[in-house]
Amino acid sequence: IRPAMATKGTAFVENMRTSLASKSLRIVQELRSLSSRIVPTVKPQPSASESRRDLAALLLLVTVLVVTSVWLQTTGGLQAERVPDTPSYMEASRATTLGAALSHHRTVGFPTLIRSLYAVGGSRDAIPTLAILLYNVGVLLFFFAVRRFSGSTWLAFAAALPLPFAGVVRLAPLLQPDFLSATFVLLSIACLLFVVSSPRHWLAWIGLGLGVLLAYQFRPAAQFLVLLLPLLAAVFARLRGRSRGEVLRLFTATSALTLIPFLLFCTLRLATVGNFGLVSFGGSNLAASVVNFLDPQLVEELPTESRDLARRILRTFFTPISSSRA
Repeated sequence: IRPAMATKGTAFVENMRTSLASKSLRIVQELRSLSSRIVPTVKPQPSASESRRDLAALLLLVTVLVVTSVWLQTTGGLQAERVPDTPSYMEASRATTLGAALSHHRTVGFPTLIRSLYAVGGSRDAIPTLAILLYNVGVLLFFFAVRRFSGSTWLAFAAALPLPFAGVVRLAPLLQPDFLSATFVLLSIACLLFVVSSPRHWLAWIGLGLGVLLAYQFRPAAQFLVLLLPLLAAVFARLRGRSRGEVLRLFTATSALTLIPFLLFCTLRLATVGNFGLVSFGGSNLAASVVNFLDPQLVEELPTESRDLARRILRTFFTPISSSRA
């Protein structure tokens, strides 16, 4: 009997030990899970060599931006240049009422910038310099955004390096909004990458909303961002391994951020000037496109009621070669 009782006692102790061990392990796992939710995980600090590489890439990119900007300044690449669209933007900048500004065939962004410069004692000649400075800020922000998204400094450097030499930089001195609109598109893309990488970064959300708004207010062709950026947000989020629920929430928030201001502005124009849209496209816009195809032969082929107007347009906007040589 005693050996049997000793055996049962040993088995009981072993079972108790196994049970306590398993319970202890479960408690430790629950504590770890709870601590990970309460205390954020501390990211490993980069090594000294990685910090030096990051700094070298940043300094090299800043050097490129400074050199290209100085080169543009010294070669006259930042001297304000009047283009055929400039007078209409100057006319729009002189609008004195909200109705006049919203009924003009130019969006409100560039005229507002011109009016603001003159209000503080400046002039439109400062626009190219301001535009290239803003573009350089966009390049740097894009560098940091790609680095945050990809985790690679040199990939970010490779992505940002071509931007100071992009063909769009040639538009910087022109007194029209194309270059500034492209700059706001660049800023929007950078902020989008920040939003995808850190959805709780509220400054990135503000930058994204403003960037999209200013991009299409300076150039209506940038309206595509309203629908494209939410789709890109979903794609980038999936690339980072986010769950379907997280991707859907990010897509919904980005769509609201880009679409609601656009619809509100269109509604304001509907209430003010009776037109639901970003800008009144028609009239002089269409005439400026059609007039390029006019020539004396085409005038004679037009309907009778349109020929007199076509002849006046030819006399007003076109100078015959023979008279110019004379």
